[in-house]
Amino acid sequence: MVFWQFLVGALVTMYVLVFGMSLHSVHEGYVGVYWRGGALLPTVTKPGLHAQIPVITTFSEVQVTVQTDAVSSIPCGTSGGTMISFDKVEVVNRLRSDLVYATIKNYTVNYDKTWIFDKIHHEINQVGL
Repeated sequence: MVFWQFLVGALVTMYVLVFGMSLHSVHEGYVGVYWRGGALLPTVTKPGLHAQIPVITTFSEVQVTVQTDAVSSIPCGTSGGTMISFDKVEVVNRLRSDLVYATIKNYTVNYDKTWIFDKIHHEINQVGL
């Protein structure tokens, strides 16, 4: 009898732990993207409570509302050979929900590093003064 009580208790505890680990929340203004075994899944979820397979599936939130990225200390050389520095350049942007999967697949969740931070440095230096 004690063995069965222990077994049932262990199973219930394991079920509660696994179920609790599988739940996660996607906040308002974000969507959820998922990886299973390192491969990006085409599933993009809206805000709310969702479940995933613990340990095998991981997720990240991607912001789909307007955001402002600030790029600081941008050096720029002039045509006369003088170096100047822009203290801060701010870029306002928004990733459309229907483009999240393609963007993350091509550029990772840090897409703004490629498309904003690196691009601002490049464009400022292209303009030159």
